[in-house]
Amino acid sequence: MKRDKSLRWLLFIFQLPAQPSKARVSLWRRLQKIGAIGLKNSAYVLPFSQETIEDFQWLKEEVLSARGTAQIFTANAVQGMKDEEIRGLFLEARSQDYKTLGEELGRLQLGEELGRLQARAARLLREKQLNPAAASGLAEQLERLQKQYQEIKKIDFFGAPQGSVIEKQIRSLRGRLSATESRPTGRTPSEQGKLAPLSIPSLKGKPWVTRANIHIDRLATAWLVLRFIDPNAPFTFIDPQAEKIPPGSIRFDMFEAEFGHTGDLCTFETLLWRLGFKDRALTEIAEIVHDVDLKDGKFFREEGPGLDRILSGLGRLSRNDHEHLQKSLPIFDGLYSFFKEPGKRPKRPQGTTKTRLAGSVDQQSSP
Repeated sequence: MKRDKSLRWLLFIFQLPAQPSKARVSLWRRLQKIGAIGLKNSAYVLPFSQETIEDFQWLKEEVLSARGTAQIFTANAVQGMKDEEIRGLFLEARSQDYKTLGEELGRLQLGEELGRLQARAARLLREKQLNPAAASGLAEQLERLQKQYQEIKKIDFFGAPQGSVIEKQIRSLRGRLSATESRPTGRTPSEQGKLAPLSIPSLKGKPWVTRANIHIDRLATAWLVLRFIDPNAPFTFIDPQAEKIPPGSIRFDMFEAEFGHTGDLCTFETLLWRLGFKDRALTEIAEIVHDVDLKDGKFFREEGPGLDRILSGLGRLSRNDHEHLQKSLPIFDGLYSFFKEPGKRPKRPQGTTKTRLAGSVDQQSSP
């Protein structure tokens, strides 16, 4: 069997002092959470990606803070092991996770409960009796199932087949619930209170930097900056492993960023709440971005899959991230306009006019 030359591995090798033991336990739990597989001699492996690099970088910081040593390596092959063997270890680990989840669902009879919820939702929808309170109760029960599944899916790098059955069940009920008007909106004051407030003037006139190959969270965050913070803000998209961060830049959605994921908030939500915006249209967009980026179905936004595909398509048509961002700006402009005045029909001007979008980004390649 020929080796998959596109497959690369990321190795994390560390040593920790024997005491305190809680540091070792904490690190082990974090390794399990990110889906790393142990090989030998305190070596752990993940498939290579920018996200897994950042996961290991966070762990390296944790090891160093505990007075240990840690190193991160990239490798095209792991000595003494074939790629298929390593892939098999990941599939075995995730299959066991799904099996454990299935056993838990069996003990709680959530599999049968899910079927009853589906039947109940279908009946109530037919009878038009699915009021917000009833829908909220159904959503809460579904969320318990979803959270366990999503935690496994995040680290299921090679697609263990056991997860597909649970995914279909979740999608079925979520589709029924999304037909109601009971989805949660906005954030609670306590969640907002955890984020230090910022002022718009403090962010103006500064360059912004993030990881290359941008998608929905970074695109939406850049749009928010250009439309509501600094229309002339320059953006740089880099490979953090190969390029230096420009001095004085505001980092977002990357390792050690000023703005990144906070708790269960994506980067767009984090920036939105720290600036204290009370704009319902921005909150609508935040919910869509959250569902696509975090894949947890929290807001049941039906617009998510469509927006995800549109932005992915624009990425394929773009020569670089700057062009991808420019092409994506009108998409978010349109969403914002729709949510700002959802019942208003657009008035078309007579004849032809030329318009210029507000905001710009640094272009690093000419047309």
